[in-house]
Amino acid sequence: MTQVTNVRTVWGKTGEYMKYLGTTWKQEQEAAKKAGIILSYQVFLQNPANADDADIVLAVTMKNWAAFDT
Repeated sequence: MTQVTNVRTVWGKTGEYMKYLGTTWKQEQEAAKKAGIILSYQVFLQNPANADDADIVLAVTMKNWAAFDT
């Protein structure tokens, strides 16, 4: 199962959000991966087609939703 989160950053703040993803968020994901809660995580950048489209997509893959019941 993969959970996909679409993120639209505020104009001019993409760099700050990417810094957060590369530090705090990555540490959280690595801890979850080490604990066996998730299998993998990915960050995708995309060019938004309009003002409502996401510019960052986060994908977190887990064995199943039951992994979060612990």
